[in-house]
Amino acid sequence: TMYSFIQSRKSVRGSKNSKNGSISARTKSLIDFVWLIKGNIYKSFLFIGFSFDDPNLEHILNQIRMELNENIRTHYCFMKKVCQAKGQTDEDFNKDRIKQEVRETELKRFGIQTIFVDEYSEITDILVELEKAVFANNVFISGSAEIYKNEWDEKKADELAFNLSNKLVAKGFRVVSGYGLGIGSSVINGALTEIRRKKYKHLEEHLGLHPFPYDIKDDTEREKAWDIYRKEILKEIGIVVFIFGNKGETTIAQGCLKEFDIAKDKDCIIIPIGSTGGAAKQIYLKLFNEKEKYSYLDEYWEILEKSNDINELVQTVLIIAEKARKVL
Repeated sequence: TMYSFIQSRKSVRGSKNSKNGSISARTKSLIDFVWLIKGNIYKSFLFIGFSFDDPNLEHILNQIRMELNENIRTHYCFMKKVCQAKGQTDEDFNKDRIKQEVRETELKRFGIQTIFVDEYSEITDILVELEKAVFANNVFISGSAEIYKNEWDEKKADELAFNLSNKLVAKGFRVVSGYGLGIGSSVINGALTEIRRKKYKHLEEHLGLHPFPYDIKDDTEREKAWDIYRKEILKEIGIVVFIFGNKGETTIAQGCLKEFDIAKDKDCIIIPIGSTGGAAKQIYLKLFNEKEKYSYLDEYWEILEKSNDINELVQTVLIIAEKARKVL
């Protein structure tokens, strides 16, 4: 599920200027809000710090409800649970409690579910967990292949990359690619094939493309820029799959190893298909040597190390990724 976070701002009240016909800051803010909602009408929203007493807001929500009819998505808002203040009478407390229950019922009419908190500080913890859950939907496929050998010829390597991204998108994951040498096109084509088949309207919700900039001539400066770029790509990633990772007959793709270090520091779910060799094999061995830290791979070590069956490998990745998504 894609979430949009909407945080309220203090309304800046102004008056309409009759000379130049300008509108008040409050009205402009309201117009911007309408376009934000309508432009993302099929997403789920989390309202933070909103006062739902504003009649203009209620009018907007009614419009959206009528436009979507029965297809309205579920949205969420935070609300501090009413508690009896010191010195407050039972009668006044019950009035406040009933008023809050009525407001909760009213919000349900617009598809907004209320999340009650005892303290506002709880919201931060909830947002951290929600962020993890959203990121667990983003899968980065790291790898490159300059040579192909043993069980993995070029055609089979392309098929693995294609099927991997294709099936991940089919399961609702967002695939992210750095357009790695040799496999990048297959990763992208696999995702695009499924996106076209499902006729998804918003490409960026299912596929993220981050080709590395090659126009930096100085080697040192280019490596620095790429290191920053890698961190930026992986910033919102929850799962990383490593395949191949070679730059020739005997050279391991250092970029893949750097991406592994970033993923490890971020506590991403790491899935190395060691049987493809290269950096993926090295990463597999590093994890296996600390296997107690990666219990989510317990049932799959042998498959990831030895299997050359594309369907088996793809299904294994899907199982691990879906389990991780449910947990997070």
